[in-house]
Amino acid sequence: MRISTLVAVCVLIFALGNKGLNAQQKRSIGPCDCATVNQIYRDITGFGSIELSPDGHQVAYLLESPNIQTNDNEIKLYIRNIPAPTSDDAKPLLVGHLSELHWTADGRYVTVLRRDNGRRSIERVDPATGHHLVLFETDSDLREYSLDEASHVLVYGVEVDEKRSASHSAEEVAKGYRIDFQTLGIVRGPQERAYVVRRNGASWSPPTEIVIHSPLSGDPLPAVAHWANTTLELNLSPNGKKLLLEYRDASERMPEVWQKSGFMYMRRHAGWVPFTISVLYDMDSGKTTVPLRTPATASLSHWSPDSSSFIIAGLAPVGTEEEWIDPVAHKVDSGSHLYWVEPSSGEVIEITAKLFAGFEGLLFWDKKGRVFARATSSGDSISEFVKEGSRWREMSALKIPVRLDPATLATDGIYVAGEYNDLITPPQLLLSHLGREDKQIFAKYNPQFDNVTLAKPSEIHWQTKEGFNASGLLLLPPDFKPGTSYPLVIHTKPFDDSFGCSWGKFPSFAPQLLANAGIIYLGPIWTKGSTQSESDYYPPGYPGSAGTTGNIAEAAFNMELWDSAIEKLSSEGMVNKERVGIIGFSHTGWYTEFILSHSRSHYRAATVADNVQYSLGEYWLGNNAETMRMYEGVYAGPPYGKTIKNWLDHSISFNIDKIHTPLLMEEMGGGLPYDDPRNPPHNLAASLEVFAGLNRLSKPVEMYYYPNETHSLDHPQARAANLQRSEDWYRFWLQGYERPNPEDIDQYSRWGHLEDLQQHDAAAFSRPTTSSEAGETSVEQ
Repeated sequence: MRISTLVAVCVLIFALGNKGLNAQQKRSIGPCDCATVNQIYRDITGFGSIELSPDGHQVAYLLESPNIQTNDNEIKLYIRNIPAPTSDDAKPLLVGHLSELHWTADGRYVTVLRRDNGRRSIERVDPATGHHLVLFETDSDLREYSLDEASHVLVYGVEVDEKRSASHSAEEVAKGYRIDFQTLGIVRGPQERAYVVRRNGASWSPPTEIVIHSPLSGDPLPAVAHWANTTLELNLSPNGKKLLLEYRDASERMPEVWQKSGFMYMRRHAGWVPFTISVLYDMDSGKTTVPLRTPATASLSHWSPDSSSFIIAGLAPVGTEEEWIDPVAHKVDSGSHLYWVEPSSGEVIEITAKLFAGFEGLLFWDKKGRVFARATSSGDSISEFVKEGSRWREMSALKIPVRLDPATLATDGIYVAGEYNDLITPPQLLLSHLGREDKQIFAKYNPQFDNVTLAKPSEIHWQTKEGFNASGLLLLPPDFKPGTSYPLVIHTKPFDDSFGCSWGKFPSFAPQLLANAGIIYLGPIWTKGSTQSESDYYPPGYPGSAGTTGNIAEAAFNMELWDSAIEKLSSEGMVNKERVGIIGFSHTGWYTEFILSHSRSHYRAATVADNVQYSLGEYWLGNNAETMRMYEGVYAGPPYGKTIKNWLDHSISFNIDKIHTPLLMEEMGGGLPYDDPRNPPHNLAASLEVFAGLNRLSKPVEMYYYPNETHSLDHPQARAANLQRSEDWYRFWLQGYERPNPEDIDQYSRWGHLEDLQQHDAAAFSRPTTSSEAGETSVEQ
């Protein structure tokens, strides 16, 4: 696709805007619209950048505004007074690559991390004047920071250059060097180094490296590992004496209480499980401790105003009865426990065990000692807790009048602010009083959608063969006619009623675009009021570790989920079951490939994007015990010996020949180019197993590589191109439609050839294989 042509089209649309359109005239929504949705900026951890000031009089937030011309996401700092202003013409106080938004303790300033022109600076902004001051500046790749209450102590994290740290000497290169097998003790993945500087008059002291010691093995950890798309969550106490951080510990040596814990038992027997420890570092002594022995934290930590205690959400601590009970109650991944921890006494008290969203954790802790968190199953209220002696008591549950995006929820105990959107409402900032029904639009930053057509949602319910009561959201074409049989595209990721334009930045999903093109769009949602757990309805007879992520029965359950949905919709005359497409991304891309090679339903088109495949290629390319243990948990053993049959029956590696659906594959590069076919990037190399296999079998497949994108699509031009390609792909296969003057002039000629391959494959698949044909490949070299 010629990106310059795409950009020109998008710019023309934006320049024309909605001029000449009245209330009855609406233009059709397009990829450029969906690629440039303004929303509260989510940082690398997925949290929205929005905070109420300590005095409750202002709201500060970072707004992400994609710019299709510059192919960049501009981040704009806004600080607005409460109550809501009368107009939406507020000007940003700062524009750039901004993150890490925080109010100072006195409420006078806002601090942000700015990453522009190769420099990293922490800047302080005065809301009253708009003046901004550089507090600290460095050439290092500063990723996060934390300041004490007086802004005299600064702790920051710098990303370690993995390539530099893994380099070899000239002598080693000349003579050859040994390659380690990656055991659990060898940390892989992103790492940071933490530093502290202290204010000395008008300047800062030289940086001092913070070296923590693993509380499990006792080993020093100069470079501290974390999971991809996370940080160390550095959190300095208000008095600057203590530092909390979270990191990935891969130690095999550990105290007996950890070795005998339920978590470690599950980790040894159920494959790979995240292992993240929250530690406390004493800024004076340099000692590292674990005040809360949880094997997996779920939220950011929050210090008390007096620095004596903190609150964090996570799994039940090791050595407790709850850690054995939680997996049975399906709480392994929820982090539903919220704990108060006092490091000096070692006291740990559970505040609640029913957090609505574990990652959300604590929302606010005021100077009176009250804490606020969502502790209801519905998530429609914020609970107020107060410590009484050795326990925390819930004092009240304050109603939230409208559903807000949990990643952007902010409160000061009086007001609640957050981003609101639904399938037909683009993101906007709402503000309301806690416990009241009043609500107001605080900032409307997507007015461009007022004059485009948007498909309306409709809920659907069905039951699987195993008896699971499933629910989904249908997006129906704007001109939907009952009694008409439409094409269908299935969205395999958990769907919700968020703005259905492009479903965030995830690749391939295009709800509004496809629905507006006359294709019904279906995604799974949680069944309201249901107490059913999917894992209880996994079909029997499949190998793997029961109840764990990656079990083969999990993929089989999802196959049955969509088989039964297609049957229901086709029986009601809404869907033409010969014109069904399916989209998989990340983990659900594995579902999709399993479905394409095992399902009783016939899919006319499919897309998989940056997905795990649990394939043989991924197994050995991982070259580490952690990946192998995870994959062996899927198949109940390695691809050798007595468990090889499980791989032969269920792995995509040995079932490529069963795929008869045109497949569009997409891979993200994370900044790694694909310039040398003999040396493909790791992620691309793993997916080439399926791509090469389908090509070798003359089956219709096309692959696209996005070298500058990570797991999802961050740059506006990549999003616009991906959305247009996805719309074109499904319209071609499901509707026989070819868009006039596509940016890629060869697109439809290639796809026409793929259609020939598909027809030939379908014809061969529908007739019996002769003995001579069956023996052909056995003698071919």
